[in-house]
Amino acid sequence: MSPFLTSALLLVSTLTSTTAQSPSIPPPIQTQAYGNLTGISNVSTPACPSLGACHILVARGSLEPPGYGSIGAIKDRILARVPGSTAEAVDYPAVIKPSYVDSETDGVVAMKGLIGGFIANCDAKIPLVLMGFSQGAQVVSDSLVEQRGVRFPDNSSVDTVHPGSTLVRVAAAVMMGDPSSNLNGSTFHVGNATTHGLYPRTNNANFYATGLAERVKSYCDARDPFCASGKELGVHLGTIARYETQAVEFVVGMVKGFNRRSGNVNGSNGGGNSSTATPEPYTGLGRRRWEVMLL
Repeated sequence: MSPFLTSALLLVSTLTSTTAQSPSIPPPIQTQAYGNLTGISNVSTPACPSLGACHILVARGSLEPPGYGSIGAIKDRILARVPGSTAEAVDYPAVIKPSYVDSETDGVVAMKGLIGGFIANCDAKIPLVLMGFSQGAQVVSDSLVEQRGVRFPDNSSVDTVHPGSTLVRVAAAVMMGDPSSNLNGSTFHVGNATTHGLYPRTNNANFYATGLAERVKSYCDARDPFCASGKELGVHLGTIARYETQAVEFVVGMVKGFNRRSGNVNGSNGGGNSSTATPEPYTGLGRRRWEVMLL
């Protein structure tokens, strides 16, 4: 067993606790273990990739050391499959105490900043990929469609959605073990979970209103303490291993599709560009229909 796995404990008894806590420390998260990080590259760069490649932003899970965390294994496989790509780790606390809310909010602010930097500096024909595990998964989803979840106060700094011209650059997003998972009406959930996460988001409709629903996957299995409000930490920690290959294939396929639409000649295998065409930004049509159907 990894020394990382034995270095932290989940206080399962708090999962059903109703004891009043500070509003800045939403129950029941207390501590979380993480897995083996051996062999994961921590090279992080804001450098723009070549045409035909992609740029990957990664948010690590709670209590994982600075860098990519355990989901970095997926990042490394995508970099190998899509030559010329680059990756950047989100620099945020990733802590649970004294305030999970503050930590996650810092992550959202940081990731939104990295998204803005990519949009400003990189060719419009280059796709962006986002991924995160556990708290990092919530950072990803909140960065895309606003921070709107149970026990999370309104915060104008993270309660805005990117314009369509920005979101159209997102080829794919992967959330694994997302505490803000809400299964109501979700078509992008993967796994056998049948219950919501600890802090289910109240704005699932935004994934559809923005056109992101077809470009994201949220992986969660039953009994996961964080994304399914269960009590088995092992389920949570095993999410990446169970879905790693599936997530890699999803992202690589979405990047290839983006590059074909953008006119990048060699798809996701690198190379030049023979077209000035760029993807059409999402206009927001159909928003009312999805708002009626979803929370």
